[in-house]
Amino acid sequence: MVADCSCAVSAPLAGLECGRRMRAVAARNLGAAIALLLLAAVAGACGGGPDSARFDGVPSASSTAVLVTYGDDPSAFGAWQIPPDGDVSHVVVLIHGGFFRIRGGDLNLMTDVADDLVASGFAVWNIEYGRVGEGRGGWPFTYEHVGAAVDHVADLAEGEGVSDPQVAVVGHSAGAHLGAWSTGRALLSLGDPGHGAEVVPEFALGFGAIHDIRLAGADRLGNAAVVDLLDGVPADRPDRYGVAGVSGPCVLAVHGSGDDVVPRRLADRLERGPVERIVDVEGEGHLAGLDPSSATWTAVVALLDDWRQNGGCPSG
Repeated sequence: MVADCSCAVSAPLAGLECGRRMRAVAARNLGAAIALLLLAAVAGACGGGPDSARFDGVPSASSTAVLVTYGDDPSAFGAWQIPPDGDVSHVVVLIHGGFFRIRGGDLNLMTDVADDLVASGFAVWNIEYGRVGEGRGGWPFTYEHVGAAVDHVADLAEGEGVSDPQVAVVGHSAGAHLGAWSTGRALLSLGDPGHGAEVVPEFALGFGAIHDIRLAGADRLGNAAVVDLLDGVPADRPDRYGVAGVSGPCVLAVHGSGDDVVPRRLADRLERGPVERIVDVEGEGHLAGLDPSSATWTAVVALLDDWRQNGGCPSG
């Protein structure tokens, strides 16, 4: 097998782009194990791209995933997966948590649940984004990245022959905040990060969710994670908290009673008021929903199935 993959790419993501094309060919022809070896080899040949070790888990956990860039920044990429029947009419955007910090984790946190969704017939766009602790993370870059990543769904679906897919966003922890925010981008003003949305998800669903970003900032949740993200407490940065607090008309939450990281009171409210629905799961903790066999994740999938079957804001 010969792949046409030049390492002479001027963007910082040369290794990632080159590895992505090689991996797409390898996954179709040689299977996931060899695909992983080829990705590692090509990334090395291209100089590894940005912090290339961070990408190692994506193909190993998701044998059908193709890494795709949505911008020029090192963290502007995601893992795109389509179900076995090729149907991309319903796309779920996954946004991982980690308290908005680069040391808190990356998109590999969501690969198991991504695989589960694909097996259930959804197309999945599992995104990475700039986080606090890297050059273009935190305000405003984190929001610019998420907005651009969600907009990129249109290009991904069009590449599969679908011009107007139905889109939902599912986020864990900090990712739940970013998902809810992505549904409210039509409320943003010119000059705000994320203004000019091309794709607006029909609803956002968060598990272990940070939804009340103002309260999370005031409480200095997660060793002041939101304060670091927005560079100040709400009293010092009211405009930023206002922009970060927008959300659309349908935001849902699934929350475990054993979650001792994010309190329920941060999951069941938004800047505009209560979430449309919160599903309580007895006994499960903050990270439980990352396991596809958990009751938390089962509740998430049930809401997504309701959306696929009935449209609109899921009622469960």
